[in-house]
Amino acid sequence: MLGEEMMTSLMWLRWPLLAVSAVVLAVSGLAVWQPLRAFNFVIPKDDAASLVDSGVAYGETHRQHLDIYRPVRTAKSLPIVVFFYGGAWSSGRREDYTFVGKALASRGYLVIIPDYRLVPEIHFPDFLLDCADAVRWTRRNAQRLGGDANRIILVGHSAGAYNAAMLWHSTRAFWVTITKLCAASLLLPHRSISCRSMIQQAYPP
Repeated sequence: MLGEEMMTSLMWLRWPLLAVSAVVLAVSGLAVWQPLRAFNFVIPKDDAASLVDSGVAYGETHRQHLDIYRPVRTAKSLPIVVFFYGGAWSSGRREDYTFVGKALASRGYLVIIPDYRLVPEIHFPDFLLDCADAVRWTRRNAQRLGGDANRIILVGHSAGAYNAAMLWHSTRAFWVTITKLCAASLLLPHRSISCRSMIQQAYPP
């Protein structure tokens, strides 16, 4: 009699065990072929932040879209993080970095995670131009999103870190060049263009 009860109990346990096994196998298979997506699937997400908009276009192609994360407790003029993921400039999806967006947003940042075009469909420096366009879009829309356009932090992983560093370097080089041009223009006897208009033409808001 006891043996029959045990067999009945085991039969009831069979389906939950099979279900758990199926989930484990599915996650394991995903980890083998797409480890980042598996990691993003299983890692706990921070409830203090949320994805507030997804697939927002900053350009015209399907790879020129971004996701936006905010703290749940909203505040105005949040510092902004623009995060560029890695992938050897040949792979990557913004959807796989939900854990990054929520982790940073939970610390009080407005977080922007853009996709950018990849090789071999495009060539250098097109992916950098996409990243620059994403930052430009962020600056233009910062106030509407509750962010501070004067406090934008560029963050990246692997190839994305290179993208962030190149944008910082090009911005620094730009201002050095503008400063030199403005200084030179002051020496001209008949200046037809002011430093302000020079900057506005080269770097529109």
